[in-house]
Amino acid sequence: MRSDHDPARREADVVATSVAVAHHRALADRDPAAFQPQLARLPTDSIGTKMQATERMQVIVGVLNELDKFNNAVTTFSEKQKNQAGEEVAVETVYIGLGAAYFVNDAGDFAGTGAPGPNGWEWTIKPELAASVREVIHIYRNDRPAHFVPLPVVIR
Repeated sequence: MRSDHDPARREADVVATSVAVAHHRALADRDPAAFQPQLARLPTDSIGTKMQATERMQVIVGVLNELDKFNNAVTTFSEKQKNQAGEEVAVETVYIGLGAAYFVNDAGDFAGTGAPGPNGWEWTIKPELAASVREVIHIYRNDRPAHFVPLPVVIR
């Protein structure tokens, strides 16, 4: 029977946790920006860190639980998107789980879609969606009764 002080067990825990941290870091670019502060708690050097393997696993499990909740909900965030001129514009982004996102600025003249890609969210500017995205945000905030709002979806 191994104890928690067994060097072989500690090494196995470090290796398993290191693999989990590395895997999660590889997926981090696909996570919405709201999760980046939680991911920042994970050490970049899994071998030389003073953070215990159990602490690292707790962070990973916590982030995965939050991602699961996020993936099963519609949420909104205030974010910034780059417009056609490369300038950052404040937008409201509606995430439909981790599958799709839509954004619009307050003026209603800058809007678009987002979909997860291999290197993070891929954003496409589509100003013609501004009114529909604004309507979705009003429904989300209970400013208007729920009704069907057609929006494009990319299925991969």
